[in-house]
Amino acid sequence: MGAWDMGSFDNDSAMDFLDILESSPEGEGSDEEPGRDALLVMTLLRAADPKDGADVDAATEGLAAAELIAAINGKPLEGLEDTLESCESLAEWIATGEISFRGKKQIVELSQKAINRVLTSELADLWADTDDHAAWIATVKDLQKRLG
Repeated sequence: MGAWDMGSFDNDSAMDFLDILESSPEGEGSDEEPGRDALLVMTLLRAADPKDGADVDAATEGLAAAELIAAINGKPLEGLEDTLESCESLAEWIATGEISFRGKKQIVELSQKAINRVLTSELADLWADTDDHAAWIATVKDLQKRLG
């Protein structure tokens, strides 16, 4: 049975996404192997897409990517260090790495666009059918606030 809870990293898709980032090279990478910067942007673009962003996996990965953008910009999710405990190089990259879009307005705007799409996605529909819907919305809104 898969992991599923309201936190941005409390599901299998988000944790698989972290594993992919952990094993990817820093920076933009290459055509054969995209780097972490490129993977974050591609994930946010997919989550923000009017068609693909409706998918549950695209939405959960988009929230995870947006959380990492918030962390890169100095406003991490409380407990993110524990989440990244098994991803040492990823945690170091977020804290100290050379990230091409650190502090860039465009990546924050893309993150916000992805979150707005998530709020109208299949994932949002699934949460709407639970008693935790309001708490999930609050979690997502907190991410939006931390992104600025």
